[in-house]
Amino acid sequence: MEGPGRAGAVSSSKGATSVDARTGIGAPEGAELTERLYEGLFLLDSNEAAKGWSDLESHMTGLLEKHSARLQYSERWPDQRLATEIKGVRKGTYFLTYFTAPTTSIAGLRADIQLSDRILRFLAIQEDYLEEEMNRRREQASRKPEPPPPAPEPAAAPTAETATEEAPAAEAAAEDAAPEEDAAPEEDAAPEEAAAPEAAEAPATEASASDAAEPADAEMAAPEEAADAEEKPAD
Repeated sequence: MEGPGRAGAVSSSKGATSVDARTGIGAPEGAELTERLYEGLFLLDSNEAAKGWSDLESHMTGLLEKHSARLQYSERWPDQRLATEIKGVRKGTYFLTYFTAPTTSIAGLRADIQLSDRILRFLAIQEDYLEEEMNRRREQASRKPEPPPPAPEPAAAPTAETATEEAPAAEAAAEDAAPEEDAAPEEDAAPEEAAAPEAAEAPATEASASDAAEPADAEMAAPEEAADAEEKPAD
């Protein structure tokens, strides 16, 4: 009596060949297996991802489609510094995928990914909770705020024709502003002119004072002469 097969294994009608449902290894040629949901994690070079992400994403999804895998959900993770250097790369970008595929196709998918020089590492797992995890991530991504709109492009530098047209306008504006600048010194000079008559009147006042003082001296000198005349005896 044949014992029961182990969990995750499929028996072929041609023999007792067991098949690992996670990897598809050991499946006989022509065996038909049901599709399962897989979680696949790709590790990429951050520099390559920054140069052309769309092309790199198409390369990975193309490998999945080549092996009859159907992508259900995917998300790109932020760049991270790697704990150890891989193929000379110190900073990597992770691309998480959820896809359904026949168990027989996983081995071939792994082989093609290992031959790709654009993919550093690849890990695929199959567990019962993956569908719940996928739905949780999808719902979480739908609640994320939309990215900000792109920044406006900088204004183009003025051409030679534009600079020629703007030059007369600038000269006209400078001529209009010139009279206002000339008028300012006249207002500043006004107090100086007002102070000039005061300075001119000051010497005249001093002169009048000196003229008035001279007669007083003459009057004071006159009695002295008269006194000398009285003291002289008459001849």
